[in-house]
Amino acid sequence: MIAGVCNLNKDNLGLTQMDNGFITVSWNAFESVQVKSSDKLFTIVLKALSTSTLSQSIHMNSAITTAEAYDQNLIEKDIRLSFRSDNGIISDNGIVLYQNNPNPFSDNTVIGFEVPKAAKATLSIYDLTGKVLFVKEVNTVKGYNSVRVNNSQLGVTGILFYQLDAEGYSATRRMLVIQ
Repeated sequence: MIAGVCNLNKDNLGLTQMDNGFITVSWNAFESVQVKSSDKLFTIVLKALSTSTLSQSIHMNSAITTAEAYDQNLIEKDIRLSFRSDNGIISDNGIVLYQNNPNPFSDNTVIGFEVPKAAKATLSIYDLTGKVLFVKEVNTVKGYNSVRVNNSQLGVTGILFYQLDAEGYSATRRMLVIQ
């Protein structure tokens, strides 16, 4: 870890869940720290174990530690993780749909997603012909949410698509159901 304006060090990292793919970070200051949008708060250096895109491999969520930030008046601030490319910032409206896990699956799978604020969302699963196999209305909480889907709820095997619709946002991913 490389400190920035937050002056983080190894004591600010939670590494007990690292084998499960999670690193937690917590930091606070007793004195007000002025931060500009161009400031680098801190840097974490990681080594890739497989070929992937960074934006699909690293996520900020509230699965273990609540993702939150407050200003000097204790007013909650919006935080999100953005990625830069040669074309600028890869960003969206703060909603992220993750690949189901496990994939492929035979018994059940978990579809995770993040929303920037509590809202109603709809998760739909359909086959290659567009036939809807599963619909779940979700009252989300701010941050990480997930839906467990059992193979018995789908009744089919093969390639399926799942789609999340929330706050004017829609994203679709593929998954594979096996025997």
